[in-house]
Amino acid sequence: MKNVLVEAFGDTDNSESHSYVVDGLVFNTVVTISGDSQTYIGSPLTFSFKNDDYDPTFTIKPPSNFSGDIIGATITLVAKENEPNGETDSGNAIVKESDTITLNMYVNPDADTVNTGNKTTIEDTQLNGFLSNITLIDKDGSESITKITVKDIPEGWVVKDVNGVIVHTGANDDYEISDLVNYKNYSITPPSHSSSDYTSKLALQTTDTKIVNGVSLTDTATNEVKVKVTVTPVAEEVGIDSDGDGIDD
Repeated sequence: MKNVLVEAFGDTDNSESHSYVVDGLVFNTVVTISGDSQTYIGSPLTFSFKNDDYDPTFTIKPPSNFSGDIIGATITLVAKENEPNGETDSGNAIVKESDTITLNMYVNPDADTVNTGNKTTIEDTQLNGFLSNITLIDKDGSESITKITVKDIPEGWVVKDVNGVIVHTGANDDYEISDLVNYKNYSITPPSHSSSDYTSKLALQTTDTKIVNGVSLTDTATNEVKVKVTVTPVAEEVGIDSDGDGIDD
């Protein structure tokens, strides 16, 4: 930008004022010039700077979770020749010149982590949807969960699929969810007569795919998150089969 200022406008005697006008970006893009940050919401952004600031720092940050093309963004440098020696009669003494550059920016996909949330159940009670609080942070439709592994399932904890079929009984081991479409409808049940809590460690793989500059690009990431299952104790009753195992408590 310094070369544009000096060579195109040819004035370095501090009699000019300068500004950048930035337009054509994606909504919520943040532009920062020499520490001044503004957010693009559809109208041109204008940044004024000192006469002697010929080489300002310049960053453009697309909105969170954005990937794809930003085509035809413009940065216009405007120079205005001020009147010398404090004169104020204006008129033809004030001259404006401008120069515009066009930017095409290509933002590659970047797989994100997920939102999680803890769960609570009652002793001897199946917890339905124990993974239902797991949701994608990226909401633009380009990202998906492509693998879920429930790690270190304690002895006796039972995992059931969306149809209520037992798919795994814990033995301090791991289980990979096979039905990713219905993972939110899986259930887990603590061992009989146990009120011990379980902090589930999940290895979650997410994949983000987007067309960038005409090419399909994919990024994959695996993150470990935790979901704590809190089991509320319940007093046993003599002569009652509270856990449904066919044997009275």
